[in-house]
Amino acid sequence: MEKPDRATAAEKKPRIFMVGLGGTIAAKEISSRWISGHYSQKELLRMDPKIEHTFDVKTSNLFRIHSADTQPEHWLSLANLVYYNLEEGFDGIVVTHGTDTMHYTSAAMSFLIQNLSNPIVFTGSQIIHAKMGSDAPKNIYDSLMVASYADLAEVVIVFNGNIFRANRAKKVAAADFDAYKSSGIEPLGFVQHDIALNGKQVRRKKRKPKLFSRLETDVSIVEVHPGLNPKSLEAVANSDLKGIVLRGYGLGNYPVEKNSLTPAINSLAESGIPVVLTTQCRMGPDWKNVFFKEIGTRYDNANVILGYDMRPHTALVKLMWVLAQTSKPTQVKKMMQANYAGEITPNMEKYRQKKR
Repeated sequence: MEKPDRATAAEKKPRIFMVGLGGTIAAKEISSRWISGHYSQKELLRMDPKIEHTFDVKTSNLFRIHSADTQPEHWLSLANLVYYNLEEGFDGIVVTHGTDTMHYTSAAMSFLIQNLSNPIVFTGSQIIHAKMGSDAPKNIYDSLMVASYADLAEVVIVFNGNIFRANRAKKVAAADFDAYKSSGIEPLGFVQHDIALNGKQVRRKKRKPKLFSRLETDVSIVEVHPGLNPKSLEAVANSDLKGIVLRGYGLGNYPVEKNSLTPAINSLAESGIPVVLTTQCRMGPDWKNVFFKEIGTRYDNANVILGYDMRPHTALVKLMWVLAQTSKPTQVKKMMQANYAGEITPNMEKYRQKKR
């Protein structure tokens, strides 16, 4: 249980850098429409008088957009801004963001800025701040608390009292306050009366952050479905795409008999276009015990990269990050199956040999 020393906090308020990207959390209702990013970060903070008395917050308004309009270039701009403020002695970083694509941006940040000393906390809201009963005030205050006091050094999403590892979380509800769920791991903790962490987080420690400034954005997700024509994958070889993430069934399955995707996947690989196989499903706590029993030898003749328990959107941004560094097939596979920020269970290839 994390319990900040209130006396110490009164003497020296935590220093937080808070950057806004727009979204519902900063929206204003005008002519019966919510205009994303209308309010500045300073205006948001003034709506909750206790924030000024509890935290010392430096603000920036990087973008004022609907999160559906977020593009990879926005991620790179945010990463640069956050990186250059990490050296300023802040206790933590808070990013306010629209909820539709916050899980993409925050996952990207876990690859673009690595080796953190302090947390980078993302939050947003389902209802605009000015509406009675909005979730915005609580989410903002909880995020400032986590950025100030939580003993963690990761990119996280704080939402509805939950602390999620960002690259394991996804928006699952369009309007409910309980909008995000974690997949593959439990939440890192909760914000209730105090901050409670599960002990599995990366802890604060003096480190030298590392910034990555490039992404290969010609990458896409293809969802596997009954009747999917393999030609739709083969057409990729004639496009500008540099990589594909497949959202398979169950533990990560696609057809290998009628309409088998294996020939198309192998053709893509021969053309230098990697295909990463993920799943549409949550894996469940016992997935490692049944993964290779279920998958068996289905893909022994397929030049596909198994993504194991990595979420499809996380695999997408990770593939963008990997392809910006290398196009060598063996290196791409090695990096996609390596664990950089808690996004994937590592060493599964050794587990495969053990289970056979």
